[in-house]
Formats: sequence, structure tokens, C-alpha cells
Amino acid sequence: MTIDVILEHQDDLVFDALGLSDEQYKAFQPIYLEYRMAMDQAGANKISLIKSFMENQGNLSDAKAAEMLAQFFAAKESGLKIRKYYADKALTVLPAAKVMRFIQIENKITALVDYKLAEAIPLTK
Repeated sequence: MTIDVILEHQDDLVFDALGLSDEQYKAFQPIYLEYRMAMDQAGANKISLIKSFMENQGNLSDAKAAEMLAQFFAAKESGLKIRKYYADKALTVLPAAKVMRFIQIENKITALVDYKLAEAIPLTK
């Protein structure tokens, strides 16, 4: 399964695995859409960092490597903050067990995407 296929079907995967009632779905869906937009923006920053790495990997200076490390940790931190914010928001409309399941599903999808990226991105020389 490619990253594109995973991301194309992510919403379906999440909602199918959550098993929400119609009422829960109606309450959670707008929160989820906001969450996806925020995570897509964070993902765009991650893609930009990956592109920069791939363009500079052959001649990566210490200064550029330090800059990229800072960007990497900022992107990771941003994703965690977004998840926390929207988990708290989801708790206002869903039981905690459903929110925990949502975060677990998202973590599994992220791990799968990160694994696929790790396969494609070479180590720094």
C-alpha cells in the first residue's frame, strides 16, 4: 500500500474503525475535518523539509543539518500539539474511549506513513 493510497482513504479508515453512531458522527465530523486541515498543513511542512533534505543530502553542511533538525523537531511538536488540541475538542462530543481509539488509529496511520517515508529517504551522509 502506497502513502497516496493510505492518505486517500484515511477518512474512511478512521470513521470505519471508530464505529460511531449517527449522532456521534454528526457531532465529531466537523471537528475531524478541522483536525485534518490542521494536520495537512503540518504535513505540508514535513514534505517541504523532506524535499529540502533530498536536495541537500549530498552536500549537507553542519549549519543546514542543524537547521533541518530544528525544523524536524518543530514539525513533530506541531503534530503532537494539534492532536492534543483536537483530542480535547473531541472529548466534548465523544466518550473518552472513542477519542482514545481515534488517536490510536491516527497514530497507526502516521506510523505506517512514516515507515513508508523511512524506506524512501536515505540516511544522511
